[in-house]
Amino acid sequence: MSSARDATASTTTVSVAQPAAPSDERTAGVHKAWALESGDSPSATALNHGSTAARADLPPRATPETAYRARLVGREVARQTLPEERERLFAEHDALTTKMFADGLSKAEERRLTYLRWNLDRIRDAEMGDQLDALEEIAVLQERTANQIGQFLQQVQNVQRSTGRRR
Repeated sequence: MSSARDATASTTTVSVAQPAAPSDERTAGVHKAWALESGDSPSATALNHGSTAARADLPPRATPETAYRARLVGREVARQTLPEERERLFAEHDALTTKMFADGLSKAEERRLTYLRWNLDRIRDAEMGDQLDALEEIAVLQERTANQIGQFLQQVQNVQRSTGRRR
């Protein structure tokens, strides 16, 4: 992977080597998600058509928009996890958790358990993340509305005080 700085456009250009054609359905889904989240740039079009190298123009620093897009792409990748793989991860997690409480874990097993927890969290987020994002948005809107109502009440009280003094 190479990266070059374009001083005039103030963006970072990253070249990413891609296989000539997706090797399986899971890889195709990842490429499709990346292309969808990248917008209508030539790099996304090239990736969708199986070119051997794709270019993505990245902003100079992370923004909420890029974080959001990364989360969506990550969820799409996690959705591609096969049910058999998911069950294997759960079984391994259960075995390591049981061993942790019974005998303790070696450092390698602790690291593996941490990885399994992260991977299972990623899979769960892919399953429920969209609904949780919607709930978060509703909560933010309710908090904003509550703040606006509080400000309005404060203004009403200020008007009441100021008009009461004039009489």
